[in-house]
Amino acid sequence: MWNQLKRRIVGTGSDTENGQRLFSIFDADGASTDALAEQIKSDLRAWGYDSFQSQQAAKHLVQKASESAASDKQESAEHTRFIDAIHKNDCNLLERLAAERGDGVTADDIRWYWSLHSVVRAAMTLFDEELQGRMWSDRQAFSLCMEDLERDVKRQLPVFRHTIANDVDSPLPPELKRRFASFITRSKENPSAFDKWSSRLQEASSMNALVRELIVSGDF
Repeated sequence: MWNQLKRRIVGTGSDTENGQRLFSIFDADGASTDALAEQIKSDLRAWGYDSFQSQQAAKHLVQKASESAASDKQESAEHTRFIDAIHKNDCNLLERLAAERGDGVTADDIRWYWSLHSVVRAAMTLFDEELQGRMWSDRQAFSLCMEDLERDVKRQLPVFRHTIANDVDSPLPPELKRRFASFITRSKENPSAFDKWSSRLQEASSMNALVRELIVSGDF
């Protein structure tokens, strides 16, 4: 598992794009579904999908993301204050909203995430779910027991979701996704640091747990 993950992170590709490609930091305008689909296809190829698989999955994800963004009225009402705070550039409110998120979320994280088009935010969530499902299927071929399989997947992929954290393995706030991608990019630039990180990851209960350790230590 560790060698495979390392090849993906420190393998080919530019330093500035590698983390973004692997962990779905999309910069396309949500109104341009073709551009978003192209980004998703490229990212899926980086994870080992072939041309046909990436094309079909990208088409499906963009469609689902568009439907989710159009129908999710609850999110729109619940997070109006985030959008309003950004438009007003209310720094004090943004700081308070970031503190409510916890896990080291900053006002800048809030600005980045909630300035994205709703289709792009939905696409990032669906992309993560696609990878998790694919990884579960791939790892089942090794005949791991369910407990080992769950631990294996949790160590390979971070989980981001809007939820209350109950323990160190709980999903991370999605506002942290960009910073995670930046962390991966820095790891690519420093293989020895990556080796140290991957050694710690082997002992962690999940990648989310290790990220929380890094947040506390100020290394994230």
